[in-house]
Amino acid sequence: GGEDEETRLVEMVKREAAMRVSEETQEMYRLAEERGDTDWMEVTEGLQRRVLEEFGYEPTDANLTKLRNAAQRHGHLAPQVRHNRARRGVLAAGCMAPDVRLYDAIAGQDATLHSALSWGGGGGGAHVRRRRLVVVTPLPGRGARPQRPFGGDGGRGAVGPCVHLKAHAQDEWPIRSARYNQGNGPVCLTQPKATEERAALAVEFGSRFGAGAIGAGGARLLVDPLPDEPFEGRYAAWPIRYYVMRGLAIEYVSFPEECTHSLEGLRKALLSAAGMV
Repeated sequence: GGEDEETRLVEMVKREAAMRVSEETQEMYRLAEERGDTDWMEVTEGLQRRVLEEFGYEPTDANLTKLRNAAQRHGHLAPQVRHNRARRGVLAAGCMAPDVRLYDAIAGQDATLHSALSWGGGGGGAHVRRRRLVVVTPLPGRGARPQRPFGGDGGRGAVGPCVHLKAHAQDEWPIRSARYNQGNGPVCLTQPKATEERAALAVEFGSRFGAGAIGAGGARLLVDPLPDEPFEGRYAAWPIRYYVMRGLAIEYVSFPEECTHSLEGLRKALLSAAGMV
């Protein structure tokens, strides 16, 4: 009956969760993430189909959907649900940027988004024409790197990756990926529990990947303060999102398509905001 099947599905969700963090699966993730023709998500799909077979289900797409829906219903048992904070958010082009508390990772002091945008005086617009702002959003757990779809800011705009909640922390939802990590091996970091810890990771990340002249007059590196994470709460930036602002007005917000973001759309928005198109 339906109740018996739900009980079985719960056990299948538990089995999948255990298999995801097993050494065998983590090694499969690592190997997949070193290749260009596959990734950890394809490994996970194969794992889920094996779970179906273990419990007497045909590994069809319909049964795969049944297993995934069960994980959504019992999210406390499934790390891919429990630690997935992706959402669309409510901010869009045309909105004014809400002010939120941030933490300056270099200066070691509190800040706000609006004050950061007007850093150097002269209001938001004047700042944006003179300085570069780096607001760090998720510290990538998949070995992601700051993308450069444009050639610097030319003194015209505030550009850079925006670090808050780390995606795929090894103590939450590990995938052991070295993709884009410049030959430095898999990114295996635990989720920071304090703002200062997050700031230290952000500084290390910025230094390794060259996120502007951080702390040398060229950029500020800001992180989302723990435990309330106001930036994530207002900007829905997990696991990654791009915002383009002119002064305090939002001119562009990226949304994922096919599990990625269009850098071409971002490039056009930045050029437009800088008056270069």
